[in-house]
Amino acid sequence: MGREIYYSFKHARDKQTSGTYINSYFQQLQRTSQPFEIIDGDTLQFVSEVERASNFDEDCFTLVVSVVGPQSAGKSFIMNYLFGTLFLSASGRCTKGVYGSVLTYKGPENKDCRILVIDTEGIQSTEARDEKFDRQLIFYMICVSHVVLICNSGEMNTAMAEIVKLAADAKQNLREEIITNQSVYIILNKMTRVDEQARVESVGQLRRELIEIRQQNTLNDVLQIDVNNIFPLGQAFQTINFGPSSEKNVFTADKQF
Repeated sequence: MGREIYYSFKHARDKQTSGTYINSYFQQLQRTSQPFEIIDGDTLQFVSEVERASNFDEDCFTLVVSVVGPQSAGKSFIMNYLFGTLFLSASGRCTKGVYGSVLTYKGPENKDCRILVIDTEGIQSTEARDEKFDRQLIFYMICVSHVVLICNSGEMNTAMAEIVKLAADAKQNLREEIITNQSVYIILNKMTRVDEQARVESVGQLRRELIEIRQQNTLNDVLQIDVNNIFPLGQAFQTINFGPSSEKNVFTADKQF
């Protein structure tokens, strides 16, 4: 929807009237949590008209949650499942560029607050652009997000370690800390095992993969990832018995932003 907003404004003869209509249209998108384009998937340019039309109140806190990962890792599906958003979800390349969806909720003292959910184009695929694009995309998410979900399909592997490395590099290259108390979580989608031991093994595998690419200090020193930050998810229609310790497998975070 962001592209429609952009071109409607760009080609309108009466900018003032068109701007009023676009603002009203964008507010409707927010109220219904419809997705809108933040970064144009064709030009890779930020759709500035979206920011202009969003008219976010600075007094209203906005929590930004983003997801990055390879193509077909289930990023859009997971965000739709967690937040009830309506991102396009399908096999293959279904997200091009960067899309967002706004949710509202009542915060402390009954204040209006927002969650900006960001879905991103898949990286590290044959259809992906290049390594520079991967770095820029992850760097942008690290800059603007309070919570970053790194999603992968299947078990921990070298490709996943490369993404974690890119996230760590992005965080280290920031000249100043933009988001305080930032959290990074790893989602391992379509796993055959989701018990506590699977999480422990995933952390160990990630450490070994990072050692191979000489990034062994990334987990603790930069991203602070441990067994509590890794969440294995089962496959669809898979029956899983979590047992008495099932509460440990719930995707929750007790953190103040």
